[in-house]
Amino acid sequence: CPGVLSLQDLVCCDNKQLVQLQQQLDMAHGLLANCPACWANFRRFWCVFTCSPEQGSFVQVTESRVCNSALFPGPNIGPDGGPPQGAAGCDGTSSNDGTIATVQALRLRVDAEYASDLFRSCVDVTVSATGQKAVDMAFGGARSAAEFFKFQGSTAYASGQNPLNIQVNFVNSSSSSSSFSILAFSSLSSIASSSSASSC
Repeated sequence: CPGVLSLQDLVCCDNKQLVQLQQQLDMAHGLLANCPACWANFRRFWCVFTCSPEQGSFVQVTESRVCNSALFPGPNIGPDGGPPQGAAGCDGTSSNDGTIATVQALRLRVDAEYASDLFRSCVDVTVSATGQKAVDMAFGGARSAAEFFKFQGSTAYASGQNPLNIQVNFVNSSSSSSSFSILAFSSLSSIASSSSASSC
């Protein structure tokens, strides 16, 4: 996460999580790199989500369980080879040994203005190889910030693309009285902008 985290930062992720994050970002890079502003914002979002030491201020775990690799051998793979019911799978998690509970579902609170700005920076990005919009190719044809984030969270989980069931809730951090709703994203992250949306 260059430009987001440094080797001196305290982080809430391990090497295995960073490898998995890099693999996911590598796939997204081919779609979003055409617009440096979008790519910077997208990468920053997932780096902060994965590794921020302030996760407690914007992530609420809603389900966790000890994993049984015989029943759930891999992310989104159940005993019959189909998607598991209520479990994200074992492969690539710290609960492979069957003694450590791992997160299965969570609620992610994101500042509404931040989410809108991030989506706006990406909505018109086109993929050079196809000429299609990235949101149509990889984000379910999202036409709003809500659709953009829902696709990456709960929709991607349901389709087997995401091992975590992430429910994204938008909040207005300036008016929220709940400490859990004061988002690290609004303070740790900033939105890069481009001089013209059409340039992306």
